[in-house]
Amino acid sequence: MNKISPKDIKVFLEGAQKEDLDVIISVAIHCYEGIGMDKDLSLAFECYKKAAEYGHKVAQCDLAFLYREGLGTRKNIKEAVYWYEKSAEQGFGDAQLELGVLYHNGNGIEKDLEKCIYWYKKAAEQGSATAQYNLGLCYEYGKKGVTQDKAEAMKWYRKAAEQGYEKAQFNLGNCYVYGRGITKDLTKAIDWYEKAAVQGIKEAQFNLGNSYLYGEGVAQDYSEAAYWYEKAARQGVKEAQFNLGECYENGN
Repeated sequence: MNKISPKDIKVFLEGAQKEDLDVIISVAIHCYEGIGMDKDLSLAFECYKKAAEYGHKVAQCDLAFLYREGLGTRKNIKEAVYWYEKSAEQGFGDAQLELGVLYHNGNGIEKDLEKCIYWYKKAAEQGSATAQYNLGLCYEYGKKGVTQDKAEAMKWYRKAAEQGYEKAQFNLGNCYVYGRGITKDLTKAIDWYEKAAVQGIKEAQFNLGNSYLYGEGVAQDYSEAAYWYEKAARQGVKEAQFNLGECYENGN
C-alpha cells in the first residue's frame, strides 16, 4: 500500500471546506497516529486547526491539547485555553474538564477558582467521573473557592463511584465509615471499599484488611484480612506489611 503523501495532504487542506470536516478529522487522525503514513504531528496540528476554525468542537479540544503539550507546534497555554473554551462553550465535556484543571493549577495562566468550579460542574453534569470526583473533593474539604458541604461531596462521589471511578469509591466508603454527609453504615462502606480495592486502591485494601481482622461491618475473617493486607503490602503500605507479619506470626 502506498503511503499517504504529506504534499497531497497540504494541497487538500488548502482547498478543504466546512463540508469536508469528516475527511479533515480523519486525515488529522492518520497524521497523528501514523496510519498509512509516517507520523507527522505538524500536519496533524494543521488539520485539527482547520477543523477547529470551522467550529468542530472535538477538533477544538484536540487542538487545545496540542497547544498545551507543544505537539506539532510551539507550546502555548493561552491558545490552549482559548480553544478549550471554544469547545467547552459548545458543551464538550472533555474540554470543560480540562478547563477546570487548568484554572485550578494555574499553569501558564492565572488561577481562577470560580472558573475552575464552573467548568468542573459543567463537565460533571455531563457525566464526567473525573469532574464529579474533583467536585466531591472541593465540597468535602471546602477547597477551591467553595463552602464545605459534606452532603454535596457525598452526592458527587456517589455519581463518580457508580461509574466505576475507584478513587471516588474509596472516598465514598470513607463517608459511610465516618458519617460524612450521610448516616454511618459500615456494611455499605465495605461494599465501596471492596469495589475500590479490586481496582487497586491500596488504602481501600488496607482498610478492608482491618475490617476483616476486627469484624467491623463484615464477619471476622482472618484469611480475608491477610489477603487484603498482602495486596496493600505489595503496594508498599507499611502498616499493611506489619499487620500481615502479625497475621503470619499468630497463625491467622
